[in-house]
Amino acid sequence: FWDYVKAFALWGLGWLAIPTFLALSAANQAARKALPFTLPPDAPGLLTAHGAQLWARLRTWHWASVISKTTFWSLAYLILQVIVMQLVVVFFAFLNEALSDFHTGVVCAIFAGVGLLMFMIPIIPGVPVYIACGAVIPASTMSQANPDWSDDMEPGDEVPKEFWVGLVYATLVGFALKLTAVALEQELIGRQFGNYVAVRSFIRINSLEMRATRRILRRPGINTAKCAILVGGPDWPTSVTTGILKLNLLQMLLGTTPILPLIAASTAAGGMQLLKTKGDLYDSITVIVTFLSFLAQTASTLLAMYFIERTSTQYAAELAAEPPDEEVLAHDERQAAFSKAQRDGTNWSSAGVPLWPKVTIIASALMLAGACYLSVVATCFEPFSVSQRISDLPGGTVFGLVRPMGWVVIGLFVGGWVLRYIYRRWAVARARSWLRASTVDASISDASPPPPPPPLELEVVQGPRCDVYVSDSPVGSPTSSPSPAASRAAPPDISVSRDVSRV
Repeated sequence: FWDYVKAFALWGLGWLAIPTFLALSAANQAARKALPFTLPPDAPGLLTAHGAQLWARLRTWHWASVISKTTFWSLAYLILQVIVMQLVVVFFAFLNEALSDFHTGVVCAIFAGVGLLMFMIPIIPGVPVYIACGAVIPASTMSQANPDWSDDMEPGDEVPKEFWVGLVYATLVGFALKLTAVALEQELIGRQFGNYVAVRSFIRINSLEMRATRRILRRPGINTAKCAILVGGPDWPTSVTTGILKLNLLQMLLGTTPILPLIAASTAAGGMQLLKTKGDLYDSITVIVTFLSFLAQTASTLLAMYFIERTSTQYAAELAAEPPDEEVLAHDERQAAFSKAQRDGTNWSSAGVPLWPKVTIIASALMLAGACYLSVVATCFEPFSVSQRISDLPGGTVFGLVRPMGWVVIGLFVGGWVLRYIYRRWAVARARSWLRASTVDASISDASPPPPPPPLELEVVQGPRCDVYVSDSPVGSPTSSPSPAASRAAPPDISVSRDVSRV
């Protein structure tokens, strides 16, 4: 977990902040040594005391793990915030243009089917679907009343009533889509996936947090904690998880109903995109509504995290006493052994780690982080919304959406992903070989040597004559009896028995 935190800090500002701090520390130390009117050096070496402490701490990091996890954050940002969002906008703009001549009822039915398919894709959130719904359906209702409404409506004119009717339709369609997606994802995906041990292990079904989540969601009716989880959680993962936990579907649908205001706000934001060219007021309303929708979604997510943490702390003893999933425990033990082998085997301080995997993962991390930074500081794509037509793009094709700097971002993304894939394949192979070697070493160390033979016992019987008998009995056990003649001749009070090793 902490490697993910370190990787996030490194991915965010660490690439620049850490080298900058160390460079300033070295400059400070050099000035203290060279200039007589400054403070004396507070530590030996090239860095100040604080710089030396940071450098010593950085040297203890598992850099192979941290750098590898920075690629995770980069890919998550690029896929969700850049590539998917652009593709979703283009797709729904194409759908809006293709459905412009259909009746509103047909448009609602087709959009419902397409939107449901979009909900089934794990990486696509629900908000872009709601925004597109708010743009496509009101455009259809206004086109049914007046095909030339966009040309006839001037800035400052009253918004046609068909627009508001279309927004109501869009909100209802979006709400129905959400509930249908919850049912399908929970029953058809989550409940079936729950039969697989690896899936139950992936959601950490034995953890206190997941047990607390299950405890909250099992509460009947509508309550704040339950609704915060169902509304604030990501769409696909939340619904699938409820299916894996085998929760009641009707209760989950009931707890999801408070999402209606958020859907209404998102569809309103999409509908305002149809009107933003008719006045600055509508553009401002779009920004405000979008921000309020984002704020409400974020607040729901934070509330969900708060209630899960509070429940796991308040009922820790009861949750810990619940019987665990034994299959998951066994799977987790095997997975923990493999993860430890991968962590130990890929550590740069381990023997036998070649140079090329280090160069590969560093290059992948730099390329993916560079793509993220460029997508923020540069204009990589043409401004485009679902209310526009693809023919409005440069060249009249979808490729006109991407500017030259956007192609650079796409190239860095593809190259960084390929290098990361190569490194991951090497890391898995390295972990397997490391695990096999560890298993062999453990079996050798656990093999106990055969027990040594019992020491021989030398019995000396002193009498008129001296006879020596060698017994194979263990030391301390009754020895074999001497011959009858010796027994008769030897006084019993002078018999001596000694271990062979002492003779």
